[in-house]
Amino acid sequence: MKIIGYVKQYRYDFLIRLQSLTDQELRLYQTYVLLTHWDRKNKETFGNISKLPKRRIKEKYLKKWSIGKISTVRKSLIKKGFFRPLPEGGYAV
Repeated sequence: MKIIGYVKQYRYDFLIRLQSLTDQELRLYQTYVLLTHWDRKNKETFGNISKLPKRRIKEKYLKKWSIGKISTVRKSLIKKGFFRPLPEGGYAV
């Protein structure tokens, strides 16, 4: 997967998230935001990220993190409401 384009994120929104998230949570959250489908033409997948295995996150994006750390931080983000698991797999951001 190749990352193309940019993600528009308002400074205020970013600062609020920065205050409510730990450094690890913010890193994983930003990784997911960058990989999320933001094409408004496709309403079914807009704001969603398809199944993304923890191993792939480790191999491609957070190489120094363990799979257990990714799992723990992801659960924390779900608990705080930053991700919502989807019934078919994947997450809504």
